[in-house]
Amino acid sequence: MAFHPDKCQVLTISRKKTTIKHDYTLNNHILQQVISAKYLGLTINHNLNWGEHISNITNKATRNLNFIRRNLNISSTTIKETAYLSLVRPGVEYSAVVWDPYEKTNIEQIDKKIQRRGARFVKNNYRNRSSVTHMINDLQWPSLKERRRNNKTHSRLQNSK
Repeated sequence: MAFHPDKCQVLTISRKKTTIKHDYTLNNHILQQVISAKYLGLTINHNLNWGEHISNITNKATRNLNFIRRNLNISSTTIKETAYLSLVRPGVEYSAVVWDPYEKTNIEQIDKKIQRRGARFVKNNYRNRSSVTHMINDLQWPSLKERRRNNKTHSRLQNSK
């Protein structure tokens, strides 16, 4: 089995304006310096800003939701809801305990792009005058922000045992 140092990268995490740059080598190959890298499904930025990660997961969730919409457009509400809850929402919530956003724009990006579009899809109601909040309440879906908060609390309880 051959080792490929081309696949390795160096990510320096710091909030300093100027960082010390050093060339790292592996098997006589200089490793590439990057400002963000994907690791275990998380996009980690050089200053631990989660905006890029949130953008990546909302784009992926939108693609998944569009795929489901194309293929389940005449299905019942329960089938659509099951598809959304099992194929779209887990991708949005993966490792949310780590990257849970605190900026209003990131929270709104996730809720508006995913949860609200998902509710419109499940209810099959795309009219402008329809209340998406009413649809979400009718489906009894907690907000994604609330789900992240509950998951963090659950995670803390598990770690304290």
